[in-house]
Amino acid sequence: MRKILSVLIIVSFCSLFLLFRASAAEEFVFQFGKNGYENTKDTHITEYPGNNENNMGGNIENECCEYNPANVDGKSVLIWFDVSSIPKGAILGEATLELYMTKNRNGGNKKGVAAHRLLKDWAEGTGKGIDGNAANVEEVCGKWTGKGEKWAKVGADEPGSDFEEEADDTIEIEGKINEWYSWNITKMCQYWVNNSDKNFGAILLEPRPHAKTTGTKVFASKENPDKKIFPKLTVLVTALPVDSSDKLAISWGAIKLGF
Repeated sequence: MRKILSVLIIVSFCSLFLLFRASAAEEFVFQFGKNGYENTKDTHITEYPGNNENNMGGNIENECCEYNPANVDGKSVLIWFDVSSIPKGAILGEATLELYMTKNRNGGNKKGVAAHRLLKDWAEGTGKGIDGNAANVEEVCGKWTGKGEKWAKVGADEPGSDFEEEADDTIEIEGKINEWYSWNITKMCQYWVNNSDKNFGAILLEPRPHAKTTGTKVFASKENPDKKIFPKLTVLVTALPVDSSDKLAISWGAIKLGF
């Protein structure tokens, strides 16, 4: 019985070994312009009736949170990174999204900012200015995605339809500017690695219901003049899937199994 148990343990271990190869943690850093990487898009959208058909995809800053609760003026940041260079099936230890905050608008009240996985694809656009320019049908805005469909609720504000209901991470931001803020988005990044066709990026927004206070948080976009403060995603990979052509791994498993 003990011998059978030992064999089962070895078989189970070797099966796992054939699927994954543990290695020293490997770090992937995604930041526009760094080491030739350019597959990032970012923007912000608003639910405010006066600007919710505007696009801000080419602006140097992205804005988040409720500007003025009395005017239904919530802003949300949309951001996407191409993580296809991470092998499908890799196991992630941690994924951290970092944004550099440049200013407060309409007051420096403390605000929560939540990171959710987006459920709809969107087109960045080229609108400039904090309130943007009129979006064409192929540019995202508060009403539509730029990809042939409307948001379920203006401002991409419908949990379960526009974005995953449960946030990956929520942080509290006070009025301090000119520093980095970070969100742990390991769960959604692991999903993107395993489902590249459903990687629509993340949305950063003030948790609902909004706080009854004014003020937005403004972050540098990838169009900012200072490339050192572009949005950044850092991913730590702790295990990689074994390539079936990796004869060393396959041979090792065969020896242990007694083939």
